[in-house]
Amino acid sequence: MENKSISLVATMGNIHKGHLSIIKKAKEITNITIVSIFINPMQFNNEKDIKNYPRTIEQDFNLLKKNNVDIIFYPKEKQILKKTKSLHTFVEVPYLSNILEGKKRKKHFRGVTTIIAKLFNIIQPNIALFGEKDYQQLFIIKNLVNDMNYDIKIISVPTIRHKNGLAISSRNIHLTKKQFMLALDIYKNLKYIKKEIKKRQKNIKEILLISRKKLTNKGFVIDLLKVSDRKSLAPFSKNSKKIIVFLSVIIKNIRLIDNIKVNL
Repeated sequence: MENKSISLVATMGNIHKGHLSIIKKAKEITNITIVSIFINPMQFNNEKDIKNYPRTIEQDFNLLKKNNVDIIFYPKEKQILKKTKSLHTFVEVPYLSNILEGKKRKKHFRGVTTIIAKLFNIIQPNIALFGEKDYQQLFIIKNLVNDMNYDIKIISVPTIRHKNGLAISSRNIHLTKKQFMLALDIYKNLKYIKKEIKKRQKNIKEILLISRKKLTNKGFVIDLLKVSDRKSLAPFSKNSKKIIVFLSVIIKNIRLIDNIKVNL
């Protein structure tokens, strides 16, 4: 692979249009595209979640071959994790891993960065690509690469959505038709928040309060609704010019996340 540029698209399988958009970008900018499939037990908060995670490996292989992926890296768990979770060495990005999503999902991002670091060590890509739907994860991985002196360029790829606006996610497979239609309100509310912030007729706290009421009245359980500075993930301030709205909701035990960028 000398003089060849290598890109990595790290996945947990259940390949969908979001993954395929990242793979398409990877193929445009590098000579060799590697897609990893590894369901990472370190990033799950309970055994039920990992047990329910969709496993579609045969379908995944067919899709990846159809999309001309050069290499599929599909290791066994014991090849990646040589010890139990509690005894395993870990890699953690402090502060950023314990705010926003990390407040609710203890050790989640620690699990993500540990396995991503291992994949970087094994595959040694020149470029790694990640979707913006998981913006906090993307931000954390950029910090990981910078802090650990990895010679890897991190590229972000915009969120891919259904025609009706819902962000494409592996978790969508668990939604009933009724729940799917309800989930459309996630992006609708994010667009409402963005519109109101841009109008500057209400303060952000008031806008979030209105949006929260709209969502709870529809039956959502809100896990996270925050506005952060896009360059630091710190809470927005009067000096913030580029911000991001994070929204995480639960529909019948199914947790869905999304975000929207706003330039002030």
